[in-house]
Amino acid sequence: MKKIWKKGLLSLMSASLVLSLIPPYTGFAEEEGTSQKDTDKVEEKRTEVKDERTETEIVYDNHDGSFTKQIFSEPIHVEVDGEMERVNPELEKDSVTEKITPKQTQLDIEFLEKMENGIYQKLTQTGAEVTFALKSAKQGEEEIPVTNQDATFQDNEVTYKDVLPHTDLRHFTFNQSVKEDLVLSEKNDIDTYIYQMETKLNVSQVENGDLVFKNNEGETIYTLPKPVMADSNVDEESGEAATSDAAHFELKRLTKTVYEVQLKVDTAWINDRARVLPIYIDPSVRVDDIYNANVNSLRPTENNIGSKLWDSGQNAYTLKLGKWDSTTGNNGAFLKMDTSTLNKATISKATLKVYNIWHMSPTVKNDLWYYEVNANWSPWQVTWDNQPASTRLGSVDVGRGEWANLDVTNTVQAWASGTRPNYGFRIGTNIDQNYWKKIVASENNTNYPYLEVTYTYTQPEKPTVTTYSNGIGTGTGYMDLSWKAVPGATSYNVVISNGYNYEYFNTGSTATTWSTKGKKIFPTATEIQNGDFEFHDDGKGTEFALDPRELYENGYQAGSTFGLRNSTKYLFRIQAVYNGGESPVSDLVTTYMPIEKPQPPNAKAYANLAHKETGYVELNWQPSPMADGYKVLVFNGKSYEQYDVGAATKWTTQNKGIWPTSSEISAGKFALHQDGAGAELPKDPSPVYRNSGGVYGEYQNYWFRIIAYQKAGNNAASVQSETARPVIPDAVNKQLGMVDYWTSIPVRGGEVNATNGNFLFHETDFELAGRGPSIQVDRTFNSQDEATGIFGKGWTSTLEEKLVEEPNGNIVWVESDKKIHRFVKKGDKYEAPPGIYSEVTKTADGYLKVEEDKSETRFLPDGRLSSEKDTKGNQLSYTYTNGQLTGLRDASGRTITLSYDGDVVTKLVGPLGRTITYSYNANKELTASSTARGKLYRYGYTDGLLTAIYDPKHTDTSPYETTFKYDGEKLVEVKDPVGKTTTLSYDKDNQTATLTNEKKEKKRFMHIMMLEIRKKKL
Repeated sequence: MKKIWKKGLLSLMSASLVLSLIPPYTGFAEEEGTSQKDTDKVEEKRTEVKDERTETEIVYDNHDGSFTKQIFSEPIHVEVDGEMERVNPELEKDSVTEKITPKQTQLDIEFLEKMENGIYQKLTQTGAEVTFALKSAKQGEEEIPVTNQDATFQDNEVTYKDVLPHTDLRHFTFNQSVKEDLVLSEKNDIDTYIYQMETKLNVSQVENGDLVFKNNEGETIYTLPKPVMADSNVDEESGEAATSDAAHFELKRLTKTVYEVQLKVDTAWINDRARVLPIYIDPSVRVDDIYNANVNSLRPTENNIGSKLWDSGQNAYTLKLGKWDSTTGNNGAFLKMDTSTLNKATISKATLKVYNIWHMSPTVKNDLWYYEVNANWSPWQVTWDNQPASTRLGSVDVGRGEWANLDVTNTVQAWASGTRPNYGFRIGTNIDQNYWKKIVASENNTNYPYLEVTYTYTQPEKPTVTTYSNGIGTGTGYMDLSWKAVPGATSYNVVISNGYNYEYFNTGSTATTWSTKGKKIFPTATEIQNGDFEFHDDGKGTEFALDPRELYENGYQAGSTFGLRNSTKYLFRIQAVYNGGESPVSDLVTTYMPIEKPQPPNAKAYANLAHKETGYVELNWQPSPMADGYKVLVFNGKSYEQYDVGAATKWTTQNKGIWPTSSEISAGKFALHQDGAGAELPKDPSPVYRNSGGVYGEYQNYWFRIIAYQKAGNNAASVQSETARPVIPDAVNKQLGMVDYWTSIPVRGGEVNATNGNFLFHETDFELAGRGPSIQVDRTFNSQDEATGIFGKGWTSTLEEKLVEEPNGNIVWVESDKKIHRFVKKGDKYEAPPGIYSEVTKTADGYLKVEEDKSETRFLPDGRLSSEKDTKGNQLSYTYTNGQLTGLRDASGRTITLSYDGDVVTKLVGPLGRTITYSYNANKELTASSTARGKLYRYGYTDGLLTAIYDPKHTDTSPYETTFKYDGEKLVEVKDPVGKTTTLSYDKDNQTATLTNEKKEKKRFMHIMMLEIRKKKL
């Protein structure tokens, strides 16, 4: 439970510059006698539960079912961006304001880098701002002006040197206060120091000489206590410095918001021969939120807190114990830590820890007594005379510079059980001089008292979780939880991991069921996109995603070590809530949302080359939440056969060989192939359907469905999607590529087929000449090619030249730009088409194509390139891995290698590390390619058509691009980087195409459809 703390006062003026007077902030010290080995064991055994931090508490999980809580009376944490972080009063310079500020404290304060007209310090809490200025000093009637000095700072100390002759202005920062000193390095006769304060708060002087700052509601915001003075004459046994309270404030209001404060001091005390320099004039600070106080028999009606606890001899706030002599009287200390968060807990150990900063002897150890206080008390009112009665609990021996560990287990158990109220502790010792001690007070930055409690609550049993989908296409679902009741619990926290930490949702009742349904806890899609991972407690979120991986990725990117990245499970625990405390969380339950039924796949059917009477189907589908794998179901006329496609959300039958071969169909078979040894999909699948004996023997469409699954098996596979029913279309020869008898129209970046408007764009990525066939990688883009090659959709290359055997035995040679040549089977030979002088033969290893000069190209049985050989026997070889081309080696042993992402090339590496890279979008469209020198060319697409080519020097502010427009599949406009536009138009009836350049000059190109004019070999 977080507590709200008021800001206590800052000190205004005081004394003495002593190096290393207060150590830098490091938290509380280690106990004496704890070896490094023992410390390591403790660290291995328990870990902090950071989510349980409050301003005054640290909780450790002991990993044995118990927890240890350290409770402080002073806040040790501050809230930073919603998280509790350790207090850090060390000073730093703000790079924006150029002011000097504490790194992390509750107190809003800044120091000027250089004093301005005496101004050195500002309190900056909104609505409670105060500006402090030291204006001058008086020595009798002589007024001495202050010199504006630069600030120097280190750790939590900032000093303005020589603001007055031989006088420094020094401050120490703490979490809720600042202690200020005027430090006199020489004695003087200055009797008055004049300050100005500017504030909208109401400032007044109370009876005891303090100055109080109140808001309009009468609430005290800051207190400037009556000043005291001390010198450096510290007694070696008592640890006491010589002090004097012969100093006071005189307050005068100058304007509505400006006050003058005169600090009057006794110069006789300052100039006494007994004084030891430096001398400190010290009003210090009273922090009203600290729950500790000293009582003193010498001043039985005086309350001692805040600034009165400053001990110049120890340079620390201390609580004095026992009696040194008649000047100190007998002293006791009161402490109180809030234990309300331990209500109903079972306490196994409770230790009050106090640090004994001073003992009359550096070697002697003796009693420190501790008591349970029996009645209520206030740190601002308790005195020797009105102190409440207390019950002695025990004593421990402790020496100088040691921690005292006080066993208070029974007392804290009584407080936690509610059998006795928590009134805190009293600390004391024997009044014999040999027992004189000082313990560190809570006001300090280090070694402050704390209560360490090891405790347990009844751990709830883990809940049962049932998950549901909200329906097809929603991507969301909900979870119902139930658990066994825990006696004494007033409500429960449902604990859910967001991938970064656990978040707690209180049920608000003793009911033992809870559901996420309708609570709108999960971050919205916009929040997820913005990197958020925190759940909603305001009902403004959305339903839980079936797939939480994006949520967990955000947590991971924010620094989470939860280990949920790429996980699809949800984590739940239950925690019982008591009055003022919570139980340990239950054991962990992991659960998985169901995989919802996929949407029907989108199916597009294509015909293969003319005369083949075959085709293929490309499927794509929407990802299913929680799924990381899919199966494509293909109907054989009687049942569906499954093809596991992994995590892909698209699939094609092309080159998969799933359909029964013609001989298998003739034999009455209908089972599909899983081994890739079958045929392409026929235009008419009905013969297979009839073979199956099913009722679909007259149908000519195909049936496809999708099943979604999770590889880990945490979720059951989905039910089948609805069907897609594509039909293979009639074959259409699109006249891809370019042959010499087609009319070609040259345009910037490529050429256009005048017959059909197909735009061809050519690129050369790699060329390596040498002995034998060269290694050359050329790419061609056909705007009317819907197929996807190894360089993306619409692109083909010199690496993809192939031979295709048609069902009738003819062989088609597909060149690198997609133009085709058909070799007609004549007996056991193949007749080349007119104008082609190559000879093709079928071999045991595939195919052989021999050119007129007797150079050879060999193809694998599936028609892909195998090798090229010149007439001298120099050979270029192609290497495949798992069906993909991965390397080429020329006759000199030089190689290039290809790397892939899926089925597209991402990198090509040649000799000497020359590297070319390729990038693609989600549609497998090539979006960028680099040169070996690192220049990057980029490509843009619209609806699968190449619509922009970006030069390497192109930027958004300085465009350098060539753009293309189409009418359907025909190119109709080209605009170059300087804005010159060329247009094309087509006249089908007159079989012409017209090119109009930027000067409006027209050029007409004629073509004759379907007429093939080839040169015959004489």
